[in-house]
Amino acid sequence: MEPTQNHFSLTTQLAKWQQTMAHGSLTSDDLTELTDHLTEEISSLQKAGLNDEEAWMVARQRIGQPVVIEAEFRKVNPDHLANRNLVMMFWGAIFFMTLQIVCFALPSIINSFFRPLDSRGFPSNLLSATDVRNMLYAEIAIIAVFVLAVVFKGNRIVAWFSEMIEKYYFVCCLLLLVASPFLISFNDMMVLNHLIHGMRSVYSPEIQTAGGVLSFVIYIPLIAFTVFYTLRYRSQDIRNIASFAGSINWQASLMLGILFKLVSLSTYSFFPVSILNTILPTIIFFFAGWLMGRSKRPWVNTLILHSPSLVLLPLALLPNSVGFGDMFNFLCKFVLPSAIGCTSSILLYRKTQLA
Repeated sequence: MEPTQNHFSLTTQLAKWQQTMAHGSLTSDDLTELTDHLTEEISSLQKAGLNDEEAWMVARQRIGQPVVIEAEFRKVNPDHLANRNLVMMFWGAIFFMTLQIVCFALPSIINSFFRPLDSRGFPSNLLSATDVRNMLYAEIAIIAVFVLAVVFKGNRIVAWFSEMIEKYYFVCCLLLLVASPFLISFNDMMVLNHLIHGMRSVYSPEIQTAGGVLSFVIYIPLIAFTVFYTLRYRSQDIRNIASFAGSINWQASLMLGILFKLVSLSTYSFFPVSILNTILPTIIFFFAGWLMGRSKRPWVNTLILHSPSLVLLPLALLPNSVGFGDMFNFLCKFVLPSAIGCTSSILLYRKTQLA
């Protein structure tokens, strides 16, 4: 019986080489350029009469060993590997927030449609044994689907997500900012329920404020860091806040506007009777003005920064019962603090530059 010979596959070897190099300090653009150079070298060797295996060995030797290439690119991209780990860590936290909603909040919301109504016409807060059992079954089914997906399709899911971050990072960040109010609201709801049951008390403004502070301190910085490190991962010029400010364009201005407006809405929702909902947006947009003032087109970027406020402006025309009514209140709480803080910061920065 003749021994089975292993046939050399150039495509397989090239894919393995790309996978090895992708885990180092090479960016996606660096890897694409290096791969093109390697394939061109292989093609020229094949035209010279070498077979696939010989051409692969010679071309790889000419282009350099992966260890040597990694050492050279680590000098050019010293923060790339650490930044990629940070991106995955922060997006993992966002995914965990989403998973909490899917596993715990969603079954409760679905189950609320089948509860009997109380005297006010709302679903009763009292859960029967059947309600609890149905919620547990739903949570078990969701977790089982998640575990099976990780076990059988985990590598493919990670590869797909990495490709999405590489190619469509702006869309991913924008979707995160748009979805962040829902993520924060549902997670905040679970925190409030925990506080209520933990203290064996009823819902009160004090508990709302406590849950609001937790959401403000934890979730909003988490979303902000996720967006920042994703942008930093795709642009090696962004090493710190100052360099980020210098590279701000209309896309970054739009995302910053949504993020800072989310913070303003959060302060208004969590601290409805506090002066904090006026002071904090002013301070936040003063920092935004500091960023815009260092960009290449400060006034255009500032206008785009305030575009979310202009989009929300029609909400002020709604009746007060909806929760966003009262034009004067809307202007005082949302528009004026952001405009004053941002404009004063830009003017102050420009004045110091001229001096």
